[in-house]
Amino acid sequence: MLNDRNKQFAILMILFIVAPGIHFFLSGENHLVPALRGYLVGAQIVLGAGLALWFWMRDKPEK
Repeated sequence: MLNDRNKQFAILMILFIVAPGIHFFLSGENHLVPALRGYLVGAQIVLGAGLALWFWMRDKPEK
């Protein structure tokens, strides 16, 4: 199904970068830590999703 390594990398980024950040907010941990950590985890989600989207949409490299 996914023969393109860019798409595989995008899925791994979502699993290992974006998902823990979303879990941080859904579990309620954001109320127990300083506000700066909440902002940094929010940036982690946005940047991770942006990079995953970029890798997903990127053309297959030439061989």
